[in-house]
Amino acid sequence: MNISARPFKQAITALGAGIVVGVALVTALGFFSTSSDAILPPATMAEVSFVASLFYGCIVAVLCIPIWLLISKCGLDGPVAAVALGFVMTSAVWFFANQPFFGPTLYDLAIAGCGAAAGLGTWWTGNRR
Repeated sequence: MNISARPFKQAITALGAGIVVGVALVTALGFFSTSSDAILPPATMAEVSFVASLFYGCIVAVLCIPIWLLISKCGLDGPVAAVALGFVMTSAVWFFANQPFFGPTLYDLAIAGCGAAAGLGTWWTGNRR
């Protein structure tokens, strides 16, 4: 493989891994957070969560790229920064997608936590040797 193509391939693989982690966690959250009096059954909620998280996960990943490049120029590109960026950007996208916003709920924080785990998954995949 061309030496200049290796970092690009590693970055794409890392972003893909982060999206997969986030999608898997949000899908599980959609399945397990469905109450017994919900209109949709848990399997349908998981399907809806899967499709929505794929869409929003790609948006979050694209928005995180320039911010991560700025963070890495400052030398702060560690796992804590990846978790914080995943949490903050997922919260921001979730906030702007769900207007009017009435305040953070436990579900909103769980979605942001999935974004934080996705950020950690992206960092870990990108820094494996």
